[in-house]
Amino acid sequence: SFTKCYSLREITLPSSIEKIGSNAFNSCSNLMTINLPNSVKEIGSQAFYGNRSLNSINLPEKLTYLADSLFYDCENLFNITIPKSVTKIDSLAFANCGLTSINIPKDIINNSLRITFGEENTLEEAKYVADSICDIVLNLKKI
Repeated sequence: SFTKCYSLREITLPSSIEKIGSNAFNSCSNLMTINLPNSVKEIGSQAFYGNRSLNSINLPEKLTYLADSLFYDCENLFNITIPKSVTKIDSLAFANCGLTSINIPKDIINNSLRITFGEENTLEEAKYVADSICDIVLNLKKI
């Protein structure tokens, strides 16, 4: 685990990696860029929690769900594209993020996206979203 590795600024993982464990890169406050190979199928809860400098991450096409608190407190993560392979986003996955734009597959299974983004979100734009997102994402300005 690289938890609280403050000198870490960029990560590029090899294509042999299929799983990133829970809390693997938790609180790496200077981490700005994460390059994940398409071989990654699973990312554990809070894997990138508290990475306040994170502003760039590519999510692999084989990923099927986003674990709880995955990007919690990633305040410089302003936009993200969720791969079409993702069918579920767990609670607080993007809470306290700086997200202003997100691309979400239509097939997302989540009864409460408010829980996913948190009450105080900055989300302004959502593309390819589920029909019900308008009712539950606060501050949404454009779809």
